Amino acid sequence: MDTIYKSESGDGSNYWNWNGFKIFWSVKGKQNKNPIILIHGFGASSKHWRKNFNYFAKKGYSVYSLDLIGFGNSAQPGIREIGKLDNGVWCNQVNDFIQQIIRPKTANKVVLIGNSLGSLVALTCAVYFKNEILAVIAASLPDPIVIKKKELK
Repeated sequence: MDTIYKSESGDGSNYWNWNGFKIFWSVKGKQNKNPIILIHGFGASSKHWRKNFNYFAKKGYSVYSLDLIGFGNSAQPGIREIGKLDNGVWCNQVNDFIQQIIRPKTANKVVLIGNSLGSLVALTCAVYFKNEILAVIAASLPDPIVIKKKELK
């Protein structure tokens, strides 16, 4: 069973047990019913969005941000522990976050805002979990030419 742990900081930061891994997340405007999830890019963390939280919360959104597994204050498992890390794994993490953290509070569809890798994860979620996602804002997607070169190898 997945569990939510409150951070000692009292700033809306929390930890969530996802598939046996400790995942950091935070929320502002949790009383609001329209959820947004902010998804950071590669090598970043949820702190990337620190200046955006209050803006969206004041506009009536419940603003969530989480550290994708392998980044920030979330678990940093080795390849033997997790098998692989890719946008499919992170997409499943985001969907489980929606189901376990957001759904108990509201049935409203979620807006995903991603940066770089977070944009790729958000778009993947929109394709595979379209009944959960209202919209995607993809800021600075990974370069498709680089992705294409990797596929050719």
